[in-house]
Amino acid sequence: HWLGRPVSAVRFVLPTHLHFDHLLGVEPLARRAGVPLALGRVAAEHVREGRPPRFPARLPALRALPTWPMQGMPVFSRGDWGALQFGFPGGTNPFSVPVDLVLDDGDALPGFPGWRVLATPGHADDALCLLHEEAGWLVAGDTLRNFLGGEWNPLLVDPGAYAETRRRLISLPIRRVLPGHGPMFDTPDGLGAIRARPWWMP
Repeated sequence: HWLGRPVSAVRFVLPTHLHFDHLLGVEPLARRAGVPLALGRVAAEHVREGRPPRFPARLPALRALPTWPMQGMPVFSRGDWGALQFGFPGGTNPFSVPVDLVLDDGDALPGFPGWRVLATPGHADDALCLLHEEAGWLVAGDTLRNFLGGEWNPLLVDPGAYAETRRRLISLPIRRVLPGHGPMFDTPDGLGAIRARPWWMP
Protein backbone atom coordinates (compact mmCIF):
# COMPACT_ATOMS: atom_id res chain seq x y z
CA HIS A 1 0.00 0.00 0.00
CA TRP A 2 2.78 2.44 0.95
CA LEU A 3 4.49 1.81 -2.39
CA GLY A 4 1.23 2.21 -4.27
CA ARG A 5 1.41 -1.34 -5.62
CA PRO A 6 -1.07 -4.20 -5.22
CA VAL A 7 -0.40 -7.18 -2.97
CA SER A 8 -0.43 -9.31 -6.11
CA ALA A 9 2.94 -7.74 -7.03
CA VAL A 10 4.64 -9.53 -4.11
CA ARG A 11 6.56 -12.60 -5.32
CA PHE A 12 8.02 -13.82 -2.02
CA VAL A 13 8.75 -12.48 1.45
CA LEU A 14 12.41 -12.37 2.52
CA PRO A 15 13.42 -11.37 6.07
CA THR A 16 17.05 -10.32 6.44
CA HIS A 17 17.39 -12.37 9.64
CA LEU A 18 15.32 -14.19 12.24
CA HIS A 19 15.13 -11.58 15.03
CA PHE A 20 11.60 -10.65 16.10
CA ASP A 21 11.74 -7.02 15.02
CA HIS A 22 12.33 -8.19 11.45
CA LEU A 23 10.08 -11.24 11.55
CA LEU A 24 6.74 -10.19 13.08
CA GLY A 25 4.24 -9.80 10.26
CA VAL A 26 6.32 -11.76 7.75
CA GLU A 27 4.11 -14.85 7.77
CA PRO A 28 0.79 -12.90 7.76
CA LEU A 29 2.04 -10.91 4.76
CA ALA A 30 3.04 -14.08 2.91
CA ARG A 31 -0.37 -15.63 3.63
CA ARG A 32 -2.22 -12.51 2.49
CA ALA A 33 -0.20 -12.31 -0.72
CA GLY A 34 -0.37 -16.07 -1.30
CA VAL A 35 3.41 -16.31 -1.75
CA PRO A 36 6.15 -18.41 -0.13
CA LEU A 37 8.91 -17.31 2.17
CA ALA A 38 12.50 -16.94 1.04
CA LEU A 39 15.31 -17.43 3.56
CA GLY A 40 19.06 -17.40 3.50
CA ARG A 41 20.81 -20.74 3.87
CA VAL A 42 21.65 -20.32 7.58
CA ALA A 43 18.14 -19.10 8.47
CA ALA A 44 16.60 -22.02 6.55
CA GLU A 45 18.75 -24.47 8.52
CA HIS A 46 17.63 -22.90 11.80
CA VAL A 47 13.98 -23.23 10.78
CA ARG A 48 14.32 -26.77 9.47
CA GLU A 49 16.09 -27.95 12.64
CA GLY A 50 13.83 -25.99 15.02
CA ARG A 51 16.91 -24.19 16.34
CA PRO A 52 16.37 -20.73 17.89
CA PRO A 53 18.56 -17.91 16.59
CA ARG A 54 21.27 -16.41 18.78
CA PHE A 55 20.89 -12.91 20.19
CA PRO A 56 23.51 -10.45 21.45
CA ALA A 57 24.55 -11.03 25.06
CA ARG A 58 22.33 -9.35 27.65
CA LEU A 59 24.72 -6.67 28.89
CA PRO A 60 25.78 -5.42 25.45
CA ALA A 61 22.14 -5.65 24.34
CA LEU A 62 21.28 -2.96 26.88
CA ARG A 63 22.78 -0.53 24.39
CA ALA A 64 19.62 -1.07 22.34
CA LEU A 65 17.33 0.44 24.98
CA PRO A 66 18.02 4.11 24.11
CA THR A 67 17.18 3.35 20.48
CA TRP A 68 13.56 2.57 21.40
CA PRO A 69 12.54 6.24 21.76
CA MET A 70 14.69 7.05 18.73
CA GLN A 71 12.27 4.88 16.72
CA GLY A 72 9.12 6.48 18.11
CA MET A 73 8.68 4.01 21.01
CA PRO A 74 6.85 1.31 18.99
CA VAL A 75 4.85 -1.28 20.93
CA PHE A 76 3.70 -4.77 20.04
CA SER A 77 0.22 -5.15 18.66
CA ARG A 78 -2.22 -7.67 20.11
CA GLY A 79 -1.48 -10.02 17.22
CA ASP A 80 2.26 -9.85 17.84
CA TRP A 81 1.89 -11.35 21.32
CA GLY A 82 0.44 -14.45 19.72
CA ALA A 83 3.59 -14.91 17.66
CA LEU A 84 6.22 -15.30 20.38
CA GLN A 85 7.60 -18.39 18.65
CA PHE A 86 8.77 -16.16 15.81
CA GLY A 87 12.04 -14.33 16.26
CA PHE A 88 12.12 -14.20 20.05
CA PRO A 89 14.78 -15.86 22.25
CA GLY A 90 13.89 -19.54 22.42
CA GLY A 91 11.48 -19.29 19.49
CA THR A 92 11.84 -21.95 16.80
CA ASN A 93 10.02 -20.07 14.00
CA PRO A 94 7.48 -22.78 13.06
CA PHE A 95 6.32 -21.23 9.80
CA SER A 96 3.14 -22.61 8.26
CA VAL A 97 3.88 -20.80 5.00
CA PRO A 98 6.24 -22.86 2.82
CA VAL A 99 9.88 -21.86 2.51
CA ASP A 100 10.23 -22.39 -1.23
CA LEU A 101 13.36 -20.37 -1.86
CA VAL A 102 16.68 -20.83 -0.05
CA LEU A 103 19.35 -18.31 -0.99
CA ASP A 104 23.10 -18.71 -0.76
CA ASP A 105 25.79 -16.07 -0.60
CA GLY A 106 26.26 -14.54 -4.05
CA ASP A 107 22.93 -15.76 -5.47
CA ALA A 108 21.01 -13.50 -7.80
CA LEU A 109 17.69 -12.41 -6.32
CA PRO A 110 15.06 -14.10 -8.53
CA GLY A 111 12.91 -11.65 -10.46
CA PHE A 112 14.98 -8.62 -9.46
CA PRO A 113 17.67 -7.99 -12.08
CA GLY A 114 20.94 -6.66 -10.71
CA TRP A 115 20.29 -7.62 -7.10
CA ARG A 116 22.27 -10.33 -5.35
CA VAL A 117 22.39 -11.82 -1.89
CA LEU A 118 25.27 -11.31 0.54
CA ALA A 119 25.71 -13.38 3.68
CA THR A 120 26.73 -10.84 6.31
CA PRO A 121 26.95 -12.60 9.71
CA GLY A 122 27.84 -10.75 12.87
CA HIS A 123 24.74 -9.08 14.25
CA ALA A 124 23.01 -12.42 13.62
CA ASP A 125 24.42 -15.69 12.37
CA ASP A 126 21.88 -15.72 9.54
CA ALA A 127 22.10 -12.04 8.56
CA LEU A 128 21.71 -11.14 4.88
CA CYS A 129 22.13 -8.00 2.86
CA LEU A 130 20.92 -7.34 -0.69
CA LEU A 131 23.28 -5.54 -3.05
CA HIS A 132 22.66 -3.81 -6.38
CA GLU A 133 26.26 -3.29 -7.36
CA GLU A 134 25.65 -1.15 -10.45
CA ALA A 135 23.44 1.28 -8.50
CA GLY A 136 25.61 1.04 -5.37
CA TRP A 137 22.59 0.31 -3.17
CA LEU A 138 22.66 -1.96 -0.13
CA VAL A 139 19.56 -3.22 1.69
CA ALA A 140 21.32 -3.76 4.99
CA GLY A 141 18.91 -5.27 7.50
CA ASP A 142 20.66 -4.79 10.85
CA THR A 143 24.20 -5.04 9.49
CA LEU A 144 24.18 -1.26 9.42
CA ARG A 145 21.68 1.14 10.97
CA ASN A 146 20.93 4.84 11.12
CA PHE A 147 20.18 6.23 14.56
CA LEU A 148 23.11 8.65 14.61
CA GLY A 149 23.70 9.47 10.95
CA GLY A 150 24.64 6.00 9.73
CA GLU A 151 26.73 3.57 11.74
CA TRP A 152 27.95 0.00 12.12
CA ASN A 153 25.79 -2.02 14.49
CA PRO A 154 27.39 -2.58 17.93
CA LEU A 155 24.93 -5.38 18.86
CA LEU A 156 26.67 -8.58 17.83
CA VAL A 157 26.48 -12.33 18.33
CA ASP A 158 29.82 -12.92 16.57
CA PRO A 159 32.33 -10.03 16.57
CA GLY A 160 34.85 -12.00 14.49
CA ALA A 161 32.33 -12.72 11.75
CA TYR A 162 31.17 -9.10 11.86
CA ALA A 163 34.73 -7.84 11.39
CA GLU A 164 34.96 -9.95 8.23
CA THR A 165 31.55 -8.68 7.09
CA ARG A 166 32.73 -5.10 7.56
CA ARG A 167 35.90 -5.73 5.55
CA ARG A 168 33.85 -7.27 2.77
CA LEU A 169 31.30 -4.47 2.59
CA ILE A 170 33.97 -1.76 2.72
CA SER A 171 35.54 -3.32 -0.38
CA LEU A 172 32.31 -2.90 -2.36
CA PRO A 173 31.19 0.26 -4.22
CA ILE A 174 28.24 1.04 -1.93
CA ARG A 175 26.89 4.58 -2.18
CA ARG A 176 23.47 4.28 -0.52
CA VAL A 177 22.38 2.17 2.47
CA LEU A 178 18.80 1.20 3.28
CA PRO A 179 19.01 -0.04 6.88
CA GLY A 180 16.47 -1.99 8.88
CA HIS A 181 16.40 0.79 11.50
CA GLY A 182 16.40 4.45 10.59
CA PRO A 183 16.20 6.24 7.23
CA MET A 184 18.38 5.47 4.26
CA PHE A 185 21.69 7.31 4.09
CA ASP A 186 24.26 8.01 1.39
CA THR A 187 27.90 6.98 1.54
CA PRO A 188 29.56 8.79 -1.39
CA ASP A 189 33.01 7.85 -0.07
CA GLY A 190 32.05 4.22 0.57
CA LEU A 191 31.50 2.40 3.83
CA GLY A 192 35.13 2.83 4.85
CA ALA A 193 34.22 6.37 5.93
CA ILE A 194 31.82 5.04 8.60
CA ARG A 195 33.36 4.81 12.05
CA ALA A 196 32.35 2.55 14.93
CA ARG A 197 30.65 4.40 17.77
CA PRO A 198 32.21 4.59 21.27
CA TRP A 199 31.13 1.84 23.67
CA TRP A 200 29.00 4.24 25.69
CA MET A 201 26.84 5.31 22.73
CA PRO A 202 23.70 3.33 21.78
